Amino acid sequence: MNDKKNLSGNTLLLLSGIVVVLLMILNIAKIKSISETSAQIETEASILDEQKAYLDELKKLTLIRPELEKAHRILSVKIPKRPEEDKLIEYIDKLTKENKTSFIHIQFEKRTVNSDMTEMPIQLMFSGKYTSLMEFIRSISEGERLIRIDGLQIDRGDSDGSINASITAKAFFK
Repeated sequence: MNDKKNLSGNTLLLLSGIVVVLLMILNIAKIKSISETSAQIETEASILDEQKAYLDELKKLTLIRPELEKAHRILSVKIPKRPEEDKLIEYIDKLTKENKTSFIHIQFEKRTVNSDMTEMPIQLMFSGKYTSLMEFIRSISEGERLIRIDGLQIDRGDSDGSINASITAKAFFK
C-alpha cells in the first residue's frame, strides 16, 4: 500500500512537473508573440506618422492648388515641344531691339535630358547701356519662352558708356 501511495505520489509529482514545464513553454511562446506584436505595432505607428505627415503636405498643396495649376498652364505654354533654336534667336533679337541693346553672339551648348524636359544651355553676348541691359534681362526672364539665367558677367565697353554682358542661360523644351 505504501508502494502504491508512493507510486501515485511520484506520478502526481511527475505530472505536475510536466504541467509546469508545459506552462513555462506556453508562457515563453506568449511572451515572444507579445514582443513580436509590440514591434509590429511600433512599425505600424511609425508608418502611420509618416502617412499623417504626407497627408498634411497634401492638404497644404490643395490650399495652393489654383496657383500651382496656373503655374503649370503658364509653363506649358513657355516650354515648346521642340528646341526651336531659330525661333529662340528671333525672340532674343526682338527683345534686344525692344530694349535698345546690341545682340552680338549666341552659342548653343550640349543639351541635358531630364525626366520630362531637355535643358538647352546657351551663351549670349550683348552690349548696350546698363539700364537697357537690365531691362533686357528682365524681359528675357519674364518673357514668352522659359529661359533661366544662370550667370551674368558685365564688362566695361567702349568710352561711350556702354557695357558688354555675357549671359549663361538655359532654355527648355519637352
